[in-house]
Amino acid sequence: MSGAVKEMIEEYIGYTPTDKLPDDDDLAQAYQTLWRMSDGGMIEIDTVESKIADQQNTPKTAVRRRLMRPLKNRGYLNKVQMIDAVYYRPNIALDDRRKKREERRRRRAEIIAEQEMNQIDEAEVISETKAEA
Repeated sequence: MSGAVKEMIEEYIGYTPTDKLPDDDDLAQAYQTLWRMSDGGMIEIDTVESKIADQQNTPKTAVRRRLMRPLKNRGYLNKVQMIDAVYYRPNIALDDRRKKREERRRRRAEIIAEQEMNQIDEAEVISETKAEA
């Protein structure tokens, strides 16, 4: 994904990776690294864990336990199993997902209400047409 497209998506959804960082500095730094490396998509586990281990001067064997699992447990990333490898994919912060879900529900309710109003209007037109005939 190009940088410009990523920026447009972030602007559209109102999210940048620094909006809702974990409180823990090490987790926040790991999440930012994951986000930058993945460009908002998926990245192979070994690749990101090596980079984070180097960046935080942590043994690679400890990165998954100390950083990636807590990020996953807090909802900051998903672990995706594919045929060829296992990937991490950063998530939009949990609050943002909840707001979007509520917005979708509200829009759905509005659409249903509008459809019901249209059905009532159609029924009135049909009854008026029958009355005139």
